[in-house]
Amino acid sequence: MFRELTPPEVYEELAGNDSAVLVDCQAPAEWHFTGIADLSGIGKTPVLVAIADETGRPNHDFVEEIKAVADPSTPVCVMCRVVGRSANACRILAEAGFTDLINMAEGFESPCGATSLGHFIFRDKRGAPTFSHRRMTLAGLARRRRATISNP
Repeated sequence: MFRELTPPEVYEELAGNDSAVLVDCQAPAEWHFTGIADLSGIGKTPVLVAIADETGRPNHDFVEEIKAVADPSTPVCVMCRVVGRSANACRILAEAGFTDLINMAEGFESPCGATSLGHFIFRDKRGAPTFSHRRMTLAGLARRRRATISNP
């Protein structure tokens, strides 16, 4: 259905394939507050198409918006903040006939995600480098989950 690649592998795919595109499927507020991937070093820009809005309401035009920039045989790499939405986006695109899909296996807030790589620099809308202020390691996430389970 789709491949899963790490952020460095996604970058290599984008750099090595002129037709490959990166789709950032986060909500517009996330692009605004956490920034977007800077692919200018390889002459590309990410395609910003939200799979859902900030309230979780699905974008019913998601597939059509992707089809406007990529045909179903184009390599499409999909990323989000944590991984859930990008995997869902890949499933939706596969059902719509896309055949070369890549899910960025680690969201950019993971310990090895895009913000920890030199290849992916996130910038705010003024172009200034920015990183997520809510970044949490997997260990921190596990501690938070344990606290939630033991203190409902």
